[in-house]
Amino acid sequence: MAQLVRTIWTDVLESASSYKIELVGTFGIQLVAFWLPSLLLLGIDQFLPSFSLRHKIQSRPTPTHVQIWHCIDVVILNQLLMATAKILELGVLHLAGHSSFYRFDHTIPSMLEVIRDLLICILGCEIIFYYSHRLLHLRSFYQRIHNQHHQFKAPIALAAQYAHPLEYLVSTIFPFWLPPQILGCHILTCFLFWTAATLETVIAHSGYDFFTVFARKHDLHHEKSRVNFGTLGFLDWIHGTGA
Repeated sequence: MAQLVRTIWTDVLESASSYKIELVGTFGIQLVAFWLPSLLLLGIDQFLPSFSLRHKIQSRPTPTHVQIWHCIDVVILNQLLMATAKILELGVLHLAGHSSFYRFDHTIPSMLEVIRDLLICILGCEIIFYYSHRLLHLRSFYQRIHNQHHQFKAPIALAAQYAHPLEYLVSTIFPFWLPPQILGCHILTCFLFWTAATLETVIAHSGYDFFTVFARKHDLHHEKSRVNFGTLGFLDWIHGTGA
């Protein structure tokens, strides 16, 4: 398996620039880890209503078609914002004489390096997300910015990226991008981290009890608004905001 990955990676490096690899990877992850599972879960909502009702954490009515389409419109605009930010980032790096924050070595990282970098990225993401999330719950920021995300009191998967554009930059893109940039991760490790982190947000917003604690904790945050600001739970425990 490792040899297959090395062969594929070598072929990719020989056929595409680092610029193209980073752009295609960034947007491909959104397709695979956000849109596909989100639309699958939306299909359960729409086409298997009895199953959905049995497994929804909250008993609130499902969003209307108008609300869902509005959510999709906002998500698309936010992802266009992410695309713009990525293109600007790469453009500035190019002007500064660099190609990327990440490594594009021909040698793929060892399992130990991947695990180490993933753990550091997860920890860094949690810290940035928790405190930026707490900041967004301050009265002035909540009313003007974060309240949009909380319009879904009983969240759906698509609502994971339904947010004010400023919140999307500060509390979604920044926590995902900064830790691997600081580490200078191999781009393959970075893609793995982004995929896992994006899928986690979809699961956390799914509203379904079969995702156990991953969905229940964040679902309660949407319902109550004052608990479970983090993902891993240790910062909520330290600050007394867990439930």
